[in-house]
Amino acid sequence: MGHRGPVGPWRSDRPDPKDGAMKRLRWKPVAMAMAVPLVALSVLAASLNEGQERPQEGEWKITVHRGPDCPCCDRWMEHLRAAGFEVEEHMLPDSEALEPIKRQLNVPSSLESCHTAVVEGYTIEGHVPADAIARLLEERPEALGIAVADMPEGSPGMEGPNFEPYDIMAFDAEGETWVFERRCCQR
Repeated sequence: MGHRGPVGPWRSDRPDPKDGAMKRLRWKPVAMAMAVPLVALSVLAASLNEGQERPQEGEWKITVHRGPDCPCCDRWMEHLRAAGFEVEEHMLPDSEALEPIKRQLNVPSSLESCHTAVVEGYTIEGHVPADAIARLLEERPEALGIAVADMPEGSPGMEGPNFEPYDIMAFDAEGETWVFERRCCQR
């Protein structure tokens, strides 16, 4: 009996198995047949994750530097925890102690707020929503970080009866800023 070789739709005849071209060709349909389910699984996984902006519990650890006696900072950290972030708090003796940290992290003075945080190498300044931080970490733009300047009413930690539209700004090491995202209504 001769060589039987693989059986399948790609192999209706039985050429000499010593033929190198046949060896290359017989695996091509197998590779293609395996690729189709892998692509389908990738598309399915992407569709399941679409719109999912929450990290897994504790997936992202964010370190928050803040001064004492600031209830809005407490509320912002609770917002992050509720969104799945692991929050490490560094309480400073006073608000002036934040200045060297902001300078070291190249936060533009026009974007300063009451607390400064670091997550995965990015700086987060002020009352940035957790979903915007998640977007930053997923997209990984060429920026040092993102910020919400001042303390706009309606931003996380600054909840109130009114909503003040605000921009989430990105910034780089040269102090250049650009709009990362606009918030015009409560989410």
